[in-house]
Amino acid sequence: MKHEDFLEAYLQDRCKIVEEALERYLPGKDNEPRELHAAMHYSVFAGGKRIRPILCLASAEACGGDLAPVMPVASGGIHVWHMPALLAIFGDDAVFQFGGGTLGHPWGNAAGAAANRVALEACVRARNEGRDVEREGKDILTAAAQSSPELKVAMETWREIKFEFDVVDKLDAPHR
Repeated sequence: MKHEDFLEAYLQDRCKIVEEALERYLPGKDNEPRELHAAMHYSVFAGGKRIRPILCLASAEACGGDLAPVMPVASGGIHVWHMPALLAIFGDDAVFQFGGGTLGHPWGNAAGAAANRVALEACVRARNEGRDVEREGKDILTAAAQSSPELKVAMETWREIKFEFDVVDKLDAPHR
């Protein structure tokens, strides 16, 4: 087999693994809240977003690691309000990559990291106490924010975010 044929077959196989993992971890686009899940599917399943996860899989393979624990990664526009759903979807064996949810905190990166940590710890604690984290997420985060000004400010910063979108694969106006 030629090197380029091997590479093409490898990329196709690993792309299939990534796609299957995404299907497994994401709620269906018709699940409530429908607007959120439809937006997630539109964003996640768009083309051109597979090379990073494939490189992650290749790195695990190169180090002799198991591919299964490599897949649960949440990333892309997530912030403290997403924590209850992320914990419910991914569980404990996951990586949450809070870029904008950390860097976008009004008080800076350290405050953003603290807010995310406090939110995660509060949700894990509540889940371990037998609470329904997805249903009670707002109450759980609000209670945690009473002792964390960083979390309180993060919740205020992102509270008004709504997923209102239209198809973006069209021209807004005819070309003149």
